[in-house]
Amino acid sequence: MRATEVGQVMVTLVTARPDWPEAPAVADALAAACPVVVSVLLNVNATAGNRILGDEERPLHGQSTVEDRIGEVNVRLSSRSFFQTNRQVASRIYRDLVAAVPARVARAVDVYSGAGPIALSLAPRADEVVAIEENSAATAVAAAFIAEQDAVVGRVRVVTGDAARCLAQVAAADLVVLNPPRKGCAAPVLAAACRLRPRLLAYVSCDPETLARDLAGLAAGGARILRITPYDMMPHTPHVETLALLTLR
Repeated sequence: MRATEVGQVMVTLVTARPDWPEAPAVADALAAACPVVVSVLLNVNATAGNRILGDEERPLHGQSTVEDRIGEVNVRLSSRSFFQTNRQVASRIYRDLVAAVPARVARAVDVYSGAGPIALSLAPRADEVVAIEENSAATAVAAAFIAEQDAVVGRVRVVTGDAARCLAQVAAADLVVLNPPRKGCAAPVLAAACRLRPRLLAYVSCDPETLARDLAGLAAGGARILRITPYDMMPHTPHVETLALLTLR
């Protein structure tokens, strides 16, 4: 279940097989029992392992997306859009990141952008924001949502594709944000970021071990660490979210 700040709930029912005749009735019963459930989806994942969601999905009840808010920005989420579970701490990270940005930058690049909360948070400080994300389901929803926002339309551009390849196609950037999954950044992503030599490079990490590895790679590419701040994103667990600020100027 995904419960949003604006009071909407999305329920995603995950099955190993697509043939579940009772699924529509279950969806209707869920929505009837809890009016804030505005979306019920059936996701099919026949694979083994720890991957929760599969690529096949269909709506059972209501809409296929939900609206959420983090910090000062609204976002639209699909079931497969990555979004931080702790909004309060995540909004603090984004606020600290934005506060570190120079008064105005020509272009900011948000790599591993997900639903786009960082890209949208940066929009008031940048003439252009390029949001790069490999998950096509997330980018389709994010692009459609951004197209409806008069304040950012034409200034926030969503790009779907491999992080290293898309970042390598960016000609110049004053600000680069890396927000990778737990495995961190591949070496070509770090190299592409260093090639741009941004005034500010922000790395949002959910794993201190891969962060240390990637900071060493960025330092080898000429980056200098300005500040590292840890955040207790998931209390009572050993996990730490970290914002590292660097410069290549």
